[in-house]
Amino acid sequence: MQLIVIRHGIAENDSPDGSDDSRRLSSEGIEKTTHAAEGLAKIAAKPQVILTSPKTRARQTAEILGRPWRVEPALFPPLSQDAPRDIAKKIRQRPEESIWIVGHEPTQSQLLQLLCAPGAGGEFTSLKNCSAACLELEWGEKATPLSCRLLWLATPKMLRGLAGKD
Repeated sequence: MQLIVIRHGIAENDSPDGSDDSRRLSSEGIEKTTHAAEGLAKIAAKPQVILTSPKTRARQTAEILGRPWRVEPALFPPLSQDAPRDIAKKIRQRPEESIWIVGHEPTQSQLLQLLCAPGAGGEFTSLKNCSAACLELEWGEKATPLSCRLLWLATPKMLRGLAGKD
């Protein structure tokens, strides 16, 4: 399985209704995410599915990322509420071989550490807004894979640069 783990784009500090769930991408976040999506389209294969947290900023990010491929994101509530190990178990059960997931910090970075360096102490990585990491996974029976290769890790500036926008 190829898994691309993405953190949502830059969001507004406040939402219209005051809840965290409805915080939207800022105008800067929309622009930078659009450029990052163009760069991501140059280095990543078309996803079979884009799974997104139901929170507004993640959904907006997933929609923008799916545009170059004409892939509509699917809501995946575990990305907004579950522990990394539970997210990994649910992803492992998916039939697709190419999955992108759009979620939040610190869960996305914790998931990367669980998959790439289980048992390692300290912080493996901390994803910036609209960063992406591409993993190649071979699953065993548990939530941690039999093997995991980090194929690449791209900052938002790198992705925008691939699109000639930064």
